[in-house]
Amino acid sequence: MKRMLVFAVAGIMSILAVQTRAEVASSAVKADIQKKLALAIATSNERSAASWQATLDTLSVPTPATFEELRAIAKKSAMKQCNDEAVAERIADKVVAGRCLYGMDGKYVREGFELAKTIGNMVHACGYAERFKDELGLTNDQVFQLTLDALKSTLGKPGYVRIRLQRLPLMKPQKLDDAGMLKELRELNQIYTGLMTKDEENWKPIVVIIRTMMDSYK
Repeated sequence: MKRMLVFAVAGIMSILAVQTRAEVASSAVKADIQKKLALAIATSNERSAASWQATLDTLSVPTPATFEELRAIAKKSAMKQCNDEAVAERIADKVVAGRCLYGMDGKYVREGFELAKTIGNMVHACGYAERFKDELGLTNDQVFQLTLDALKSTLGKPGYVRIRLQRLPLMKPQKLDDAGMLKELRELNQIYTGLMTKDEENWKPIVVIIRTMMDSYK
């Protein structure tokens, strides 16, 4: 009995330690967001301030009972910093898509995925497809195609492109032969070479990756 009590106490202490670490991490995240919000306000960056405000407020409330309630909270928060309702709603939806992907423990995954696609946030859409493929009922071929389509839309930032590009060969469907993969890579090469002519510093590394991949399929 005494040994069982010791084990029980040890188990409780372990759980409390984990909870404490999680609370500290959460507090640190919120503190960092508050700093970024303050900086955005100080520099009159309305859109950035609206984004950080919505992020902070959705982190600070209990998980809403419905997805639409979560969107409403984010929109109301964004409008604290942005008077344009349409802009605030777009910012809020982007925040919500990110929250459901990374910070809701799998809740509202399907809704978040559909929202990300609807607003054209392919970075988050790809994230959902990879992390929650089974929950979303996606096949490997569908995840590959979504990632490929996202890369063709350029994803906005070289860092995002690099991540998805390096994962692309791992997703290659069996039905897609080397010639087919090479064709897709040639199209990507054309797209990113065009971007490189305008911004060589940022896009040249991406073009190098694509061309190296092309060599492996020739």
